[in-house]
Amino acid sequence: MNWDDVFKIIMVAVGSVGGIGAVIVLLIQYTSNIIADRLAKKYEANLQKEIEQYKSTLENKNHISKNRYDMEFEIFRLLTKNFFELIVILNTIFSPDYRNLLPLDREGMEALYEHFGRAAHKAQAAQDCLYENGAFIPKEIYKEYEAILELATATFWSYKEGFLDNSSETVLSVEWLDKKHQDIVKIENMFLSANDTLRTYLQSLTIIE
Repeated sequence: MNWDDVFKIIMVAVGSVGGIGAVIVLLIQYTSNIIADRLAKKYEANLQKEIEQYKSTLENKNHISKNRYDMEFEIFRLLTKNFFELIVILNTIFSPDYRNLLPLDREGMEALYEHFGRAAHKAQAAQDCLYENGAFIPKEIYKEYEAILELATATFWSYKEGFLDNSSETVLSVEWLDKKHQDIVKIENMFLSANDTLRTYLQSLTIIE
């Protein structure tokens, strides 16, 4: 039943009262128009609010094809894998466990040489992965991983220059080892932060089939 039907019923009901009935009908019609207008405005306001919320949701999403998503996901998987392996070997080199081995004998120094070689290999792999895929990595994420690479590279090269190059004359000190271990802790925290940024980016993506 619409408003026209209601008015017809009202007209029949009040028709017998003459002129006053017409006034009543006009008053009811006027009042109903006001109510309908208010309801329409309220509905329109609510609809507009929902539209704006939906638009805001869309604007905060990055739309991406499934092929592009799969490609980026594989890049990020390799990136985190290579950087994680680099951090693991750096932890081995600058482990506080070496406290109990100082000063190192020949066998200990040979082990450190081996670890350095592995660290250099892992650093190269991490660098290659980052630089080769740089065009496909969001700028913010790229810069975070680049900062990790710079600190990690500086850390193990200072290790080589200060100790391995002069291993016959230099004795590793607990103080130096502790300082380098603090750098590794900083690198680990930077890695966790970069992974959080990466995770947030991936969650913002909407795959278009």
